[in-house]
Amino acid sequence: MPERGIPRDEALPGAEGLTGPLGARAVASFLEARGWRATASRPVQALYRPGREAVARHRVQAEGPGGGRRVLTIVTEVRARRRDPVPPPSWFEDRFGVPEPVGEVGRFLVWAFPFDPGLPALPEAADGRSVRDRLRHAAPAAVAVQPLTYRPRRRAVFRYRVVGSASEVLYGKVLRQRKLRRAREVMRRVRGRRVRLGTATEAEGLLLSQAVPGRSLRDVLVRGGPVPSPARVAGLLGSLEAPGVGGEAPDPVADAGTTASLIERIVPQAAGPAARVADRVERGAAGTPSPVGTVHGDLYEHQVLVDEGFSLGLVDLDDVGPGDLAVDAANFTAHLVALAMAVPAAARRLLAYRSILVPAFAARLDVDVRDLAWREALSMLKLSVGPFRVLQPAWQAEVQRRVEVALRLSQGWS
Repeated sequence: MPERGIPRDEALPGAEGLTGPLGARAVASFLEARGWRATASRPVQALYRPGREAVARHRVQAEGPGGGRRVLTIVTEVRARRRDPVPPPSWFEDRFGVPEPVGEVGRFLVWAFPFDPGLPALPEAADGRSVRDRLRHAAPAAVAVQPLTYRPRRRAVFRYRVVGSASEVLYGKVLRQRKLRRAREVMRRVRGRRVRLGTATEAEGLLLSQAVPGRSLRDVLVRGGPVPSPARVAGLLGSLEAPGVGGEAPDPVADAGTTASLIERIVPQAAGPAARVADRVERGAAGTPSPVGTVHGDLYEHQVLVDEGFSLGLVDLDDVGPGDLAVDAANFTAHLVALAMAVPAAARRLLAYRSILVPAFAARLDVDVRDLAWREALSMLKLSVGPFRVLQPAWQAEVQRRVEVALRLSQGWS
């Protein structure tokens, strides 16, 4: 039985077809009108906010007007409130080969990456010549661009290999305007204690940062190698300072409720356990004091770089702000559980590391280990939606499996 995709939503007519044959036909029609022929197409990402938006990103093998073949990223979308997209730059077709990279096909808005209606700076960030012009102070001869991640309307991340008198590797991030303004402010004010930070400069809608030295802690844990001590990793909590950066701390109860509601829609059989996790988060939040401070906002093993002498670095600081330090800790350990589920060959090592990190985090924050349990369950509940977002094979079963793990974590599983 095929996996069900985005569910039927009265506020989003046609959303249920985005990840199926209807979405594939829309992609083919969009390309055909521009002189391209889709030879193969499959959805690789889904974003869904009930009653507001449904998005599918497709990986498409296509043949161009001259017979050349390319792999394209095409996005189909349904929104409850449609906004007119900003026009693409006049040079888009010349540099990326697709004319008129946005249009309507039936009920769907369709566009070709690196155009994105919500990220006006994306085409220039994806073009090596445009990035080279922004780096005139370094006088690069050329800039090679490698896309790393892309979430439609949210963000895109690139790696730039700068070739010239000062060859180096840079990273670039394109964000929504409001998020970009906040990230700019955070990057200006954030300071680290006992940790090396990935700093960035803003260049016309693009956050540019130098590579932070070291090896990803995820890579160390999965592939093997000496790992930093639990106390050193726990020292990341509270290692950031961001004087003057405002914002409200996320509401864990609201996060749990929103996630449980989404799970109920996409995997109805997981609704009961998800609701129980949300209930335990609500009870935990009501009875547990929060160690407040400046949080990373998305702290997990892939954001930590391990250099010589086990010195640590942190990257992706655009979510820094006030919050619950124990949520940062729980997010870290929940990610280790999710990674163990995704990489069974490294599961024993990952879970063993988690088992010594939990008490180290608790000691660092002077909280009871049980106070981390409901927070870890919340993080795992949010991670449960991951297999749906990447349309992993058998994603419904995997979402349900992760929700069951979140329920066990809420009970203090170790």
